[in-house]
Amino acid sequence: MLSALAALIGGLAATQTPWGRAKLAALAAKAIHDELGLDATFEQVAVRLEALPPGLTIEASGIAIDHPEGGELVRANLLRVRPSLLALLRGHVDLQTVELDAPSVRLVVRDGALVNGPTLPSSEAGGPVELPFGRLVVRDAAVRVDVEAELGGETVSLVNGELGGVDVEADASGAQLDVVLSRHLPFGDPRVQSDRLTLPGGVLRVDALSFDGLVDLDEGLASIESFELASRFDAREGEDESPTFALRLANASVPFDLASDARPRWAGGVGVELDLGLLERLPLGFELPALDGVVKIDGRLEGGGLAIPDGDVHVRLERVKIIERYGLGDFVDLDLEIRDRVATIRPDSVAQLHRDGGDIGLSGQIGLDLEAGFPLSLRVDIRQLQFANLMGQLGVSENSIAWWPLAGVGELEGTLVPFEIEGPLRIRSTNFAVLKDAWHAPHDPVFGVAQARIQGRWRFDEEAASFFELAFDTGRSYARIPMVYLGYAGRLYVEGHFERLDAADVSPLAGFALSGQGTADAWVEGDFDTPRVHGNVAMRDFQFDGYRPGDIRGDWHLSSDYWGFEMPALQVTKGQTEYRVDDFRMNFQGGGVKLTGHLRASRFVLADVYHALQLETDERYEDYQGVGRGNMTLDFSWGHPTDGPNGTFASAMDFDLVELRIADFVTDRGRFRGDLLSRDLGIGLDASVLRIDELLLHKGEGTIHVAGEIRAPMQETPQGPRYLGPAQVSLSVAAGDIRFEDTEDLHESMPELRGSYAVLGEITGTPDIPRANLDVALSG
Repeated sequence: MLSALAALIGGLAATQTPWGRAKLAALAAKAIHDELGLDATFEQVAVRLEALPPGLTIEASGIAIDHPEGGELVRANLLRVRPSLLALLRGHVDLQTVELDAPSVRLVVRDGALVNGPTLPSSEAGGPVELPFGRLVVRDAAVRVDVEAELGGETVSLVNGELGGVDVEADASGAQLDVVLSRHLPFGDPRVQSDRLTLPGGVLRVDALSFDGLVDLDEGLASIESFELASRFDAREGEDESPTFALRLANASVPFDLASDARPRWAGGVGVELDLGLLERLPLGFELPALDGVVKIDGRLEGGGLAIPDGDVHVRLERVKIIERYGLGDFVDLDLEIRDRVATIRPDSVAQLHRDGGDIGLSGQIGLDLEAGFPLSLRVDIRQLQFANLMGQLGVSENSIAWWPLAGVGELEGTLVPFEIEGPLRIRSTNFAVLKDAWHAPHDPVFGVAQARIQGRWRFDEEAASFFELAFDTGRSYARIPMVYLGYAGRLYVEGHFERLDAADVSPLAGFALSGQGTADAWVEGDFDTPRVHGNVAMRDFQFDGYRPGDIRGDWHLSSDYWGFEMPALQVTKGQTEYRVDDFRMNFQGGGVKLTGHLRASRFVLADVYHALQLETDERYEDYQGVGRGNMTLDFSWGHPTDGPNGTFASAMDFDLVELRIADFVTDRGRFRGDLLSRDLGIGLDASVLRIDELLLHKGEGTIHVAGEIRAPMQETPQGPRYLGPAQVSLSVAAGDIRFEDTEDLHESMPELRGSYAVLGEITGTPDIPRANLDVALSG
């Protein structure tokens, strides 16, 4: 006992001499070489004695630790070691506690193996690993990483750079290490910005890093209680924000050799958050379209080696867009059950459209086989979908004027790589409406369709979302829609053919009732921003707000501002009447309706006109019949601040009268020129001004001239015109050389009467009760 104590005292005294410090440095270097297979050098070694409990601390400066072949591993300014005194007296160093302050650690990894790291010893050949220290403390380390691997026959740099501010505490027990690692630099620490790791996806900045777990060197297994990595990539040109990447592990076990499928298998809770824009930076081995948005993965997985794992995972896609335009909605939530290389999408998975525009249920399977292209089988339950929100989601417009609730079911089958999925689609449409303004503004419908059923197929691939072979059926109307093509690069194409079209399905139009049956075709071509929308229509017995213009046909196209439509030449047949409306336009801008055109009649029959205007049973018009030709302008406005409740109508008229019959008084030919301004069509002449520039009638060798106006008295107010009474007639009449025998009533009652007469005077009063003040001259 006394001799051991004397040896201890002598040994401690020797550590304070140059010889003793050199001896300790040599012993430490030898221990590092023997225990870890590394070469170590120290510039200086100092020993601090401790009384209670008795011991010593060895401090070394200028430390360099290298791998004999892999080169530099550690550089440090200060290494602090607390060795075992008894081991020291026996002539070797037992590193009970090792502390490193602000070291620089270089890690070189080639094809998954650390090539410049320590070789851990075992107690005997084939025995368990024995760690050469009891506790390891590393403070504020700077870790330089250089990771390369062979990919596709080429050497690829996977990670290269430096990470500072790393703290490590590891307690060893046998072959096990209880490790706590963290990197929590103070806010604003310049190393957060200066440290950089270069990956294939760009320059990575690590904002937070932590690890808490148990490492078993014998088993080659890490039992991870928690691991967290929060990082971001430097933004590239054109990126508004820095893409982020976060990884979490909890209650996980991970073997050192992940590439091996031998036991033990890896398992644990996994959480990932990734900006999808990073995917186009990575060498995936296959091409993806440009993606924006965030994917979040949370679940528990178990696997062997690099094979597809099994487990239960929740995947959430948030604000995902394809090619910066075509969105997948506010979010997509997928609950996945992964078994035997098949991911089953549970029925509680759901997608929500842009701006809360719809709820879509998802279920199906994804085969996790790259060689087979990741085959997909998907059922889509469209519980509610708003077309207006879909147009915003696809980047067409946030201000769609189409309001279209949809519901139904679809199926999709195909592959994800290349992206090609297709299947049948069945949809119910209710309360479809085209609005006067954007759907999210206060609005009134222009027209709508109460209900319809749509059946066909849909397809999504790397170029477009398309719907084809569609049948559109309202019960009264039926259309074939061969194609609806929504290209990701902006191309748009729609083709539809109404084989049976009932105008009542889209009634009312801007408040006006419609009826009639016929056919129509429509095409949409171009791009989403400026599509060309055009087609043709043919309707029998078309009726518009009670008016019955007849059978119509013609080509149409949407206006350049998309607020209305135009028909260059609208052809109309009404009984024996044939006419054409050139440059017919209907516009809904400003909250109202504006209708313009130029009517040209090659032949009109007044009886057809009365029927079109629903006047055929009005006794006031029975005595006025005739045939003519000519033209008139059309200018109708409704729903604007200055319009009456039934609209404003203005027209300039010029007609040749081939024949005009007033009761039994028949004229040979004639002409009418004049203008009409009606402030309320529902009231008629009592809200109008009719100016007759010329009404010339020929009766045999005689003529009749009528001119003047019929004007309704009214007062203009800020709320519109105020009508003050019935219209007033002010017409001048001049007739000459009218023979008695050409005047049917006179000739029938007095056939022997010969000669002629002339008339000069005026007509006043009202249209219902006119008063005539006439001078009559007889001759002959």
